[in-house]
Amino acid sequence: MMLSRLFLALFLIMAAFCATAQPVVLPFDSSYPPMSFRTPQGQADGFDVAVAREISARMAIDVVFEPSDFFDIQSGQWPDDWGFAVASMSRDAERDKVFEFIGPYLFETVVVVASANAPAIAVADLQNIRIGICSGCVYKAYLEGNYEGGGSSGPPIPGAEPVFFATDSDILRKLSSASADLQYGITSAFHADYFIGLGAGIRKLDPPLYVSPLWIAVPKRHQALLQQLEPAFQSIVADGTLSALSTTYLTSDYTTLPGSD
Repeated sequence: MMLSRLFLALFLIMAAFCATAQPVVLPFDSSYPPMSFRTPQGQADGFDVAVAREISARMAIDVVFEPSDFFDIQSGQWPDDWGFAVASMSRDAERDKVFEFIGPYLFETVVVVASANAPAIAVADLQNIRIGICSGCVYKAYLEGNYEGGGSSGPPIPGAEPVFFATDSDILRKLSSASADLQYGITSAFHADYFIGLGAGIRKLDPPLYVSPLWIAVPKRHQALLQQLEPAFQSIVADGTLSALSTTYLTSDYTTLPGSD
C-alpha cells in the first residue's frame, strides 16, 4: 500500500510538471521565403522552420514559433524563453561571442543578382554600383573586404555602395520591380532561384562570390539545451531527413559543401 501511494504521488508530481511546462519559443522571420514564412492559414513554414520542427520533435519538446526580425535574431539579445534559432545564420566574430553553433546544416552559394533592365555583365566587371544587401547579413563585411566566414573567390566589388534592406526577399522584390534606382543585389543562389521560379524579373550573374556555411544558433547560457540539440541534429543528418527537407523546400540538396562528393 505504501509503495503504491508513493508511485501515485510521483505520478501526480510529474503530471503537474508536464501540465505547467512552457513550450520553447523559436524565433523566425515570417517574410523570408523559402526559408521561413507564414502560410495563408497563418502557420510558420519554410525550410528553416521545418528543420527546427523536426529537431524539436526528436528532442521531445513542445515549441512555438515567434515572428521576429532577422536583425534581432542574429543580435543575440534574446528574451529568456527563446531557445534556439534555425535562421540561415552564418558565423562571424561578433556572433561567436553570444552563440554556440551547431552544424553547419546548409551551404549557401552567395551570388550577385541583377534586375531585368541591368546591363548584361559579369561579376568581375562590376564596379561603382549601388547594390542591395540585407542589414543583418555578413554581405557588408564581404563588400568591405574583411569577411572571414566563407571561401571568397575574389576581391570585393570595387566602389560598391551598399543599400540596406531588412531581408533578401525585400531586395529581390525591389529588383523585380525594375526600379531604375537599384539594379543589383547580393543573396543566396537558392533564394534567387525561388524568386525566379515565381516569375521574378531577375537573373543571377556569374561567377558566384563565395560559399558560406549556415548554422543553428544557441545562446551560450542555454548549455543544457545545447547538449540535447547536438544529437537531435546529428540524427536528422544521419537518416537523410535534412537532405530530404532541402530538396522539398529548396528543390536541391544544399546540405553538403559543393564539390565535396
